[in-house]
Amino acid sequence: MRIFIYPIIGHFLGLHEATFGTWAGTAINDTSQVIAAGFMYSQKSGEIATVVKLTRTLFMLPLIVLLGFIYARKEGSGIQLKGRVQFKKIFPWFLLGFLAMALIRTIDILPSGIVYISPSGDKTLL
Repeated sequence: MRIFIYPIIGHFLGLHEATFGTWAGTAINDTSQVIAAGFMYSQKSGEIATVVKLTRTLFMLPLIVLLGFIYARKEGSGIQLKGRVQFKKIFPWFLLGFLAMALIRTIDILPSGIVYISPSGDKTLL
């Protein structure tokens, strides 16, 4: 629903493309919805919304690890061994897969046919 409502609100308020992209990237939680709403507003808004959302996602890694340490230091959390936090019990291992996929895409080792279904395939699927 946000995909449709946010662009309507943005146009009603007369938001600049950059303002809308920043707003969508910070206010909408789901990445696919951020991208869809951003590109519905305009090409530039979609690009900005995508960068803002991916930046938020990138900063999840240090935040998740920090919160894990804070929680583990609480007495009775069951994650301590001899008063020390067990890193392997608090680390969210799925993040390694996320970082691996980001690295694979960044170094561009996938064939373009896998990455792009068609010139507008990603937007169509969203």
